[in-house]
Amino acid sequence: MRMVYCVTVALATLCSASAQPVIRTARELTDVVRANVAVDRPFVIEGVVISPKVCTANTIVVRDQTGAVPLCDMVNEVSLQGVRAGYRVRIAGRTELGYNYLDAAFPNVEIIAKSDPEPQSDIRLTPTDLLNETYDFRYARLVGTIRDVFDDEADSKFVYLLVGDMS
Repeated sequence: MRMVYCVTVALATLCSASAQPVIRTARELTDVVRANVAVDRPFVIEGVVISPKVCTANTIVVRDQTGAVPLCDMVNEVSLQGVRAGYRVRIAGRTELGYNYLDAAFPNVEIIAKSDPEPQSDIRLTPTDLLNETYDFRYARLVGTIRDVFDDEADSKFVYLLVGDMS
């Protein structure tokens, strides 16, 4: 009787997890994570690696036709060994509740194609340009006036620059 119960519970859990639609674009995953909704939602993102290992060993930024999304998996021991900027990858995982925010856990990173990273363009932006999300995770030159500089009190690896438009 106990064995039948375990199988029933496992099957019910599997069915409820698969009932959620799979997130397939960087924009949709970014929106779900920013809104802090949909815990345990499956995703499969296919795109070009902008930057592996951004700030921790388990962080990767991937861009597809809809935008870019940073994926930071603090739970799984994900190996990004051999993953380079410019490579086309498929990343599968689930959204999960992290440190008081929604995170994207990705135990599976598959390299689809190896290629060189895109050349860095000479995009010049003002602080106002940064607010429309068009240039998220792209190399750009910020044109403005530095108003203040200070250390991040929570994480010493980061420094804040307060930049204003030159006008």
